[in-house]
Amino acid sequence: MKGPFEELSSCLNPDKLELWTQEAEKADNERGEALDVYNLQMDKGWSSFFFKLLLLIILPSILQLQHWQK
Repeated sequence: MKGPFEELSSCLNPDKLELWTQEAEKADNERGEALDVYNLQMDKGWSSFFFKLLLLIILPSILQLQHWQK
């Protein structure tokens, strides 16, 4: 039985998997800005705008709901 990591890895494009493995090794060795490979990468523009807007609208509602449940 495959674990989640192995199951996901077997579905990925082998070239991308190799690239990500190389980037992870580089980040491990170099540290500093090389660790940016682990940051969420998002295209600038509308998708980023809507994601931030969604957080601004939904996050306060979630926090209020958690407060009232206590």
